[in-house]
Amino acid sequence: GSLVAAGSRAGYLALAVGAAALLCAGETRAVTRAAVPLLLLALCFPLRTGQRIAAAADSLAAFLAPAPVVTAPADASTQQHLDSVRQAWREVGMHPWLGVGYGRALYLGLPAPAEGAVSTGALFRGAQDMPLTVLAETGPLGLVLLLAAVVAPLARRPRLPLGVRAGFCGLLAASLTQETLWNTRLLAIAVLVTGLAWQAAEARGPQEGDRV
Repeated sequence: GSLVAAGSRAGYLALAVGAAALLCAGETRAVTRAAVPLLLLALCFPLRTGQRIAAAADSLAAFLAPAPVVTAPADASTQQHLDSVRQAWREVGMHPWLGVGYGRALYLGLPAPAEGAVSTGALFRGAQDMPLTVLAETGPLGLVLLLAAVVAPLARRPRLPLGVRAGFCGLLAASLTQETLWNTRLLAIAVLVTGLAWQAAEARGPQEGDRV
């Protein structure tokens, strides 16, 4: 209900990836039980999500066009995301090995790099994309360490409960449009949830299929 009312596109992405993980594990009942109330709630908001997705698609098409599209309708939220991604790639080009420094962009802000010699006066506070923000701030080594950390819970033996694994995959998918695990509050929640899930997995011991 919160997802439908908010119309969060990152939320829908996370839901889709989590549902796909459950379907791959054969948990069709769980996906069906979630899909039915979600569909009923979507009928109460028939235009909101569709309009947001359509506006975002138009903004993305204009962003990717080879020539500027002056008359293209712009979705403000999507435009901010795309601008932050473009700024992050410029920072990566300027600091390709060590990045700009841990925490400098996200918490302090840096003068946003501009095309040419003219500065816009805007601040770069990280991309709306967790891996890209990490790459811009800490370079390739930081990105490799982050990827190793987020993959570790999925590779752990005994495995995390299926529901936690599906939700964690959804969280990682959503991080492509926000700084999910780079935000200390969200990171603390993720650490607590996965820590408790590990305890639960160890308490139940190895189960059939855990090592397949």
